[in-house]
Amino acid sequence: SAGTEIILANGTWNNVFIDIDKNGTDSEPIIISAQNPGSVFMTGNSRVYMRGNYLTVSGLVFQNPSNLVVSGSTIEPIFELNKCDNCKVLNNKIDSYNGTEAQKTLKFKWVYIVDGQHNEIAHNSFIGKYGIGSIINDNRSLGNADYLKIHHNYFADRTPINGINDDNDQDAIRIGTSTTSLSDSFSEVYNNFFHNYFGEIEIISNKSGQNKYYNNTFRNFGGGLTLRHGNNCEVYGNYFFAENNDFTLGVRLIGEGHKVYNNYIEGINSFKPNGSSSSVTGGINVMNGVTNSALNQYYQVKNAQVINNTFVNCDYAIRIGTSLGGTEEPENLTVANNVMLNTSINAYQITTAPSGTSISEGNITQSGNWDLTNGVNNNQTVASGLLDSNTEFYRVISGSAAIDAAIGSYSFLTDDILGGARATNFDAGAEEFGANGTNFPYK
Repeated sequence: SAGTEIILANGTWNNVFIDIDKNGTDSEPIIISAQNPGSVFMTGNSRVYMRGNYLTVSGLVFQNPSNLVVSGSTIEPIFELNKCDNCKVLNNKIDSYNGTEAQKTLKFKWVYIVDGQHNEIAHNSFIGKYGIGSIINDNRSLGNADYLKIHHNYFADRTPINGINDDNDQDAIRIGTSTTSLSDSFSEVYNNFFHNYFGEIEIISNKSGQNKYYNNTFRNFGGGLTLRHGNNCEVYGNYFFAENNDFTLGVRLIGEGHKVYNNYIEGINSFKPNGSSSSVTGGINVMNGVTNSALNQYYQVKNAQVINNTFVNCDYAIRIGTSLGGTEEPENLTVANNVMLNTSINAYQITTAPSGTSISEGNITQSGNWDLTNGVNNNQTVASGLLDSNTEFYRVISGSAAIDAAIGSYSFLTDDILGGARATNFDAGAEEFGANGTNFPYK
């Protein structure tokens, strides 16, 4: 009943199914927790089913799986939140809890949210995922606003079952489905660390509207963050260190009303492992849409803003109008105040020219070619002094051409990537020189 706390004693719990369908309250939640976090080991065929209100499960370690329950072409999730509201999965560890090699193509979602509102997945470690299935899948089958929060989690050491992106559904986080993608979720994904993560082109797959992705760090990965379906999402304050891995990107845009700003993107390699080119990679990729797109295809990009991002040592920094069979060019696109350093192929590639009130202004590049015209709309090429290497990332330095160089006014651009306040005459790029913020990347 409301207010109950069940404490699992330290030790190994084998083949345990925690099945809870009860209602707590805000002041008296129902809690299932470890006697000591990290000292309660769930092994064999163990899993958790949560249904109700104000339920919390915390402190458990899932490892050494065997004889997992298979239903058709899927393996039952480790955590399933089914019509669970205000429920929390906190401070757990899932360590290589996979099916057998023969089961690697069965869909196995580690955390599966069927429907519910105001749930929270936080301070967990998800390590060693192998096989088909998202780590966290917010299914949103009803399309209701769900206000999910995913934060301060560690996603590490995923390996693809074949080559990178040879198989779909190997992402870390997916919010929504094609079917309900035009409805709004109002979910937030923030302060997570993705490390040594290789599965498919989408580490994060956004498939709903009004979501925010911020203050996350990505290191040594394949793929990137994709706004695959849905509208009016924001991606800001994230660090991407691709380390020149094949088939990498920072952010890919499809749909309407997105804002992508204050991101730091380094070491992008847009090419596939076989050396062929790809149209879905690059630092930030604004794609073409498909005419009369079906829900599961590519909607035209409209009214998007790509503002004050920094790109370092990428082959392609910004790519506009790339295509997977789509011919509908980006419309009313604003690309402003971005900074590019040492781009090996093209700092600003225009494959399909955007239309409407689209504008590219205040962008700055050093040591790289681009498809913009220097001197037009304050786009400029500089010879030196733009950024300098730092122990954390490439930083703005005194005398940089980026200082006070930004143009335009953006109500959402109050801080920089480090959380420092932007000046009235603000800088180009993700960092505001001298703002002294403290939101450094995870490492």
